[in-house]
Amino acid sequence: MNGVLCKFDYNGKVYYGDSTTGFCSTFYAGLNDLSEQIDYSYSPNPAQDHVSIHYVYSGIPASVTIYDAMGVTMEERIISGDESIDMRRYPSGLYVFAISRAHRQRSLFKIVKL
Repeated sequence: MNGVLCKFDYNGKVYYGDSTTGFCSTFYAGLNDLSEQIDYSYSPNPAQDHVSIHYVYSGIPASVTIYDAMGVTMEERIISGDESIDMRRYPSGLYVFAISRAHRQRSLFKIVKL
């Protein structure tokens, strides 16, 4: 298989390409349809005391992981609806929130803590 490149991402998506022809295609390696998005919203941004996450529960709970600007895990929890994250214990700075569901779907957003 000369010139064939396959790359997997964290969602089970496979990128397939042939470097000799320039042909590329994308498909999912899993059995389930992974195109379904995680339905959520959050506020406020920037935040002082709390960050509210509204997760639309569809029978599958989600996990929320909070990372600081250096990538250190600050907190992890399971959510199945509305959740309030207490930010008072964290110093001012940038935080990345990762919401994942069923270990295959992931969405990221950033919060500035004042």
